[in-house]
Amino acid sequence: LSIKLDNGSVKDYDFSKDVDEWSDPREIEPEEILEPCCLHSMSEEPSHECYVTVLSKAQYQNKPGVDKAMEDEIRKFENFDAFQTVDDNGQYAIKTRWVVTEHEDTSKGYNLKTRLCMRGDKERDIESIRADSPTAHKDTFKLALSIAANEGFDITSADVKSAFLQGRLLDRKVFVIPPPEANQKGKLWLLKKAAYGLIDGSRMFYLQLKNKLEKAGMREVSGNAALYTMHSKGKLIGLVCSHVDDLFMAGNTNFRKMISEQILHMFKF
Repeated sequence: LSIKLDNGSVKDYDFSKDVDEWSDPREIEPEEILEPCCLHSMSEEPSHECYVTVLSKAQYQNKPGVDKAMEDEIRKFENFDAFQTVDDNGQYAIKTRWVVTEHEDTSKGYNLKTRLCMRGDKERDIESIRADSPTAHKDTFKLALSIAANEGFDITSADVKSAFLQGRLLDRKVFVIPPPEANQKGKLWLLKKAAYGLIDGSRMFYLQLKNKLEKAGMREVSGNAALYTMHSKGKLIGLVCSHVDDLFMAGNTNFRKMISEQILHMFKF
């Protein structure tokens, strides 16, 4: 039996011998193994590594600006009309939790990013909720870039702001206990959007994106639901790849005018 090793060489095994007599591929001398290629080593520009730090409640509760960051996050829910406030009459409701990360951006007056997440794992009948949503594979992006280079397309990328709060309306009732920072004691939130933490949050945004792209005249590529194309007189004039809330758009001048500008007005970025 011939087996190809990680270093590209081929090792032959003779099944007529006892297993104990086989040599272990891991015993290959280090100098025989090719070193992996590092992209950083190929560039003269300095590389920078960034690590996102998730803070515990004990770490973030006394951080400067955390109250303002949480207030801004709750305001996003309000601005995107993500919930309706209702009286707490004993309805089954799930809780929320804050996910707070620290970064270097201080443009908002604080260096924290807060995300209000629903305890979607506590929803009832969670097994019956469809949650799948397609995302573009790296090979899809490579293909899109190759087509763009070949056709001379202009390239645009965009990141949808608070994407899940801009998704399709929920078709079920999900009651949520508001966070203490919302100051709504005795009230519940009836979610309109599949906010962060719900099992189908990503899917509901994808369905909203799909609907808007198809209304704009784009067609889903058969076998790749994260890739959409537009043709004019039988010729490809543009395409859109989606990976959750990240959009990659490429096309000619007409596509840019007809689609890219429309897409940039479909959502808030």
